[in-house]
Amino acid sequence: MVTGIERWKEYFNDYKDKYVLIAMLPWSVTLEAHKFSIIAPQGMGQGIMEVLIDGKHVGEVSFDERQEIKHQSVVFTSNKLSKGKHEIQLKNKTRMVAIDAIIIQ
Repeated sequence: MVTGIERWKEYFNDYKDKYVLIAMLPWSVTLEAHKFSIIAPQGMGQGIMEVLIDGKHVGEVSFDERQEIKHQSVVFTSNKLSKGKHEIQLKNKTRMVAIDAIIIQ
């Protein structure tokens, strides 16, 4: 029997050059990216996350907008970023939030 974790490991292995796993917030990383998307579950009882790029507030994501839990949703996609390195910061504003991955382009 294949467990969910084994399926995730297999899936992650195929895309490990594009995904970054996040253990807990607040979290930040500096990297070269043209654009990025945040993948996370959404559902009742989840919190709100603030997204900052280069120290500037660029958006908030409410994870509590759905009655049922929806796994691995694209909850945020950045606008096109200028060439060069950028600092991406994620901060929870209310309650805990879970992040599955960040797709870096």
